[in-house]
Amino acid sequence: QVQSIDAALARAEEALGVQPEHAGAHYFKGRVLVNEKFDDAGVPHLERAMEADPDAIEPGCQILHHHFASTNRHDRAEHYLKLYDDYQIKLTRAQQERNVLSSTDEFDPHGLPAAEIERIVQSLAAIKPVLRVWIARKRVTYFPQKPAYMMVIELRYPW
Repeated sequence: QVQSIDAALARAEEALGVQPEHAGAHYFKGRVLVNEKFDDAGVPHLERAMEADPDAIEPGCQILHHHFASTNRHDRAEHYLKLYDDYQIKLTRAQQERNVLSSTDEFDPHGLPAAEIERIVQSLAAIKPVLRVWIARKRVTYFPQKPAYMMVIELRYPW
């Protein structure tokens, strides 16, 4: 098993060599170091993953809380419990701001790749009353690296 762990760490290092900020590679390396090798060297990797990708916060906090609690470093464990609680509050607020449309909202061009726009056009083309479609990226406060898009569809109905 030690060889497979070392091989996994080597693959993570290769990925980070190509893409030094890759959140998934940092998360994987940190998880392996902390969970399998019981090595604090994994902590900064998990922290970098959590900073880069909000989806890594919940599992990263769980790993780090368990790691520090099981090594009797309860102050550090408590830090990750608080970080997780703060994340849950922000997640709720992010969902709220994405689910509401108001006159004060600000939008930017969608920035979607042409292939994605083509897929949307093809999907909507089958719906006969669709006349026009506008897509924009909503400016959000919480987790701006996770885009929120607004689509407005103008329908044509024969009266």
